[in-house]
Amino acid sequence: MALAMLLQMVQTPAVLAAEYELKPTISSVASYNDNLAMNPTNEEPLNGLEILAAADFSYDDQISTVRLRTIASFDRFDETRFDTDDQKATLSYQRLFEKGSISAEAETNHTSARTLEDLDTDIGSRETEATRADANNLTLSGLYYLTEKNLLRGSLSGSLRDYQSDNLSSYAYYSANGLWQHSMNSRLRLQTQASYSRYLPDDTLGLDFTEELLELAASQNVTGPDLDGRLESCLDAVGFIPIPFITVGIPNNNLGNPRAPCFDIESFKTQQNTVSLQLGFVYLINEALSLNILAGRTETGSERDSISVEQRGRYIQRRKDRTASYEASLSYTGERLTSSLSASQNEQATSDGVLNLTTRVSWRNDWNLSALSSLNLNFIWNNRAYDAELERIRFADRENIYVLAGYKYLFSQEWSGRLQYEYRTELKSPQRPQTERNRVMLTLAWSPMPKTWSR
Repeated sequence: MALAMLLQMVQTPAVLAAEYELKPTISSVASYNDNLAMNPTNEEPLNGLEILAAADFSYDDQISTVRLRTIASFDRFDETRFDTDDQKATLSYQRLFEKGSISAEAETNHTSARTLEDLDTDIGSRETEATRADANNLTLSGLYYLTEKNLLRGSLSGSLRDYQSDNLSSYAYYSANGLWQHSMNSRLRLQTQASYSRYLPDDTLGLDFTEELLELAASQNVTGPDLDGRLESCLDAVGFIPIPFITVGIPNNNLGNPRAPCFDIESFKTQQNTVSLQLGFVYLINEALSLNILAGRTETGSERDSISVEQRGRYIQRRKDRTASYEASLSYTGERLTSSLSASQNEQATSDGVLNLTTRVSWRNDWNLSALSSLNLNFIWNNRAYDAELERIRFADRENIYVLAGYKYLFSQEWSGRLQYEYRTELKSPQRPQTERNRVMLTLAWSPMPKTWSR
C-alpha cells in the first residue's frame, strides 16, 4: 500500500523534462570472523563468501525525485548453519515546494537476525545460526519555512520487526517528531524538539494462578497469610517440577487435603510510551565546522503484565521513568575530510522485549586520499542500561566498543576494491568477562557507468 501511495505521488507537470538513471552493481565479499558468537571462551571462527547484486533506479524532473534500490545477496560459510539468501528493497520519494519539501521512504529487508542485529546495535549479535528476520520501515517527513527565520520539520515513522529466533523478541515501534528552529543570525539557530514513541513487543508466555486453585481456597476459607504461603509454594516449585505437575494442597478438616493445579500459561503483554522535550541550538563556528546540541527530559510510561502473590495472580504493572536525554554533534566538512563527533542518550527500541536507555558516543571520519582512494575510520562506544525492576533476569547492562577501519581503491571507472577491519569488544562486567571479536572483509565490486535517458 505504501508503495502504491508513493508511485501515485510521482505525477508531475508534463512540461518538465524527466531524467532517468539505472545503475547495476555486482560485488563479492570474502570475510573472516574469529569469534562469531562473542564467547569469552570456546571462540568459534567463521569464514564466508557473499555474492551481492544490486540495482539503483532514479527519476528526477527537478521537482520530484524517486529512487528505488534493490539488493539480493547470497551468503555461504564454512559452517553451513549460517548460510542465507537475503533481499532488500528501498523506495524513496521527495517533492520540492516553494517554501519546503515532503519526502517518504519505504524499506523492506528479509535477512538473517544476526545481520540485522549487527547493523542496528553496534554491539554485534550472538545468534548461533542464521535465523530469519524481517524488517519493514515507513517514514514520512517534511519541512516548511514559516518565515525566513523560522523552520518547521516533522516526521512520522513506523517499524515492524519479526524475528524467527527464540532469543529475540519481535516488536512494532512507532514515533512522531517535530522540530522548530529560529535563526538569530547567520551563525546561530535556536531549536526545540518534541517527540512521542510507542514500543509494542510481541506477547510472551507467562504463568498465572489457576481459577481452580483460587476457587478451592475460597471454598475452604483459606485466605490471608495462609493463602499467600500456598501461592509462594507454587512459585518455589517453578524450575524444579514441570509446570503442568505443580499442585498445592488446601487443608480442610472434613475433606482432608484436596489439591489443585497451580498454574495456567497465559499471554503477557508489554507496552511502553515515551515523550521527550529538548531545547538546544545549532552554531556555525566557521564554513567547515558546526555544532548541534539538543538536551532535555524524557518520560517513559510502562504497562506490563506481571504476576504476584499479593495480587493473587496476574495484574498490570505500571510505572514511569524520567531520565535526561540529549543529542550533540560536532561536524567538520573539509575539502578531503569529513568528520563527526557525536554523543546521545535516549530510550531505544530493541529485540530484548523492553526499551533500553542507550548512551552512545561515536567518532566517524571519511578521507578522500586521492581521486582513486579513500579511507574511513569509525569509533563507537555504546552502553545499554536495563531496568532490574522489569525482572528481565536474563539481560544485563552491556558496555561495548566498536571500531571500523576501511580502505577503498578505484582500479578503473567500473572496478573497485575495499579492505575493511572490524573490532568489537564487550567490556568486563559482573555477569561475564570481557569478550572480543575481530572481523576482516575484502570486497571486489563491478559497477558499470549508469545508463541515463530523458523524456
